[in-house]
Amino acid sequence: MIDEEEKQKYCEATKCENCVQWHKHCNAECCRSISLNIDSKLLEGGGRYISVNPGKLGMSDIKYYSNHGVDYLRGLLRFKKERIEVIGRKVIYFWDCNRLNGNLCLDHPDKKPKLCKALTLDSAKVINKTFGVTPNCLFKYKSKEVKKND
Repeated sequence: MIDEEEKQKYCEATKCENCVQWHKHCNAECCRSISLNIDSKLLEGGGRYISVNPGKLGMSDIKYYSNHGVDYLRGLLRFKKERIEVIGRKVIYFWDCNRLNGNLCLDHPDKKPKLCKALTLDSAKVINKTFGVTPNCLFKYKSKEVKKND
């Protein structure tokens, strides 16, 4: 069973065609955090940073991480530990994208990093290393149907 608030969000999601229309519900969560696919035990070591080898990154990817205050140095992404929280089994880096103004992105849609443009209903249905759908994400609600009996 889902509660009335969740039902309302499912109904609202059918009226939204893009993320900007949904930001009143999600507060631009995906622009404020990055889900890290690392073991939380890596945070226990000393130092101010956690380094992650992301594999090969293009300029668009580097821009995305830079917009979130992440350093890219010698092929490694360096995340400040003070901005990382472990929530359940997820390791999440919290830092607002510097292109965010309130809940609106200042970048023209064609100028956004590829990672920002890549999240669609189809990609949200596929669990991959790049994206973790946030708890209030539009695509969480668009990817499921509310049963009439609920």
